[in-house]
Amino acid sequence: MTIQIANALYRYFEALYELNQNILVLCGVDVLDNCEQYEKQAESVIQMIPRLVPYARDKNTGDYKIISRDGLLEFSNEIPFLDEDYQQPLKNHYDFLITIKTIRNKLEHRMHGAVVSSSGSGSVILFEINYKIVHQGEE
Repeated sequence: MTIQIANALYRYFEALYELNQNILVLCGVDVLDNCEQYEKQAESVIQMIPRLVPYARDKNTGDYKIISRDGLLEFSNEIPFLDEDYQQPLKNHYDFLITIKTIRNKLEHRMHGAVVSSSGSGSVILFEINYKIVHQGEE
């Protein structure tokens, strides 16, 4: 492993740590007592996932796929298991990752274009957040 790869890994580990912290906060939220106090953590999670998992929509097929030269996959020659390890989350959580990318894109280009429409917390489902995509003119 080169110093360049080690330095790159550090940033990804740091991002994973931040992601985990925010998810733990969301798991402990009581939406009745903490109304609207968790949206910053939720948006941080939504922004972070596409940074960690290099996936994008193929313009020809419309399907989402792992981008083989993005993110840590730049080092796939030195770390050969990365490509296969990135394929599993996309395969196992395809619909979720599409939703995350849709909300993230809206938040990135029109911060007011994705708003929390409902949320919940409980014992079986630790937390649930539903976003509504607001199109221009609907505000």
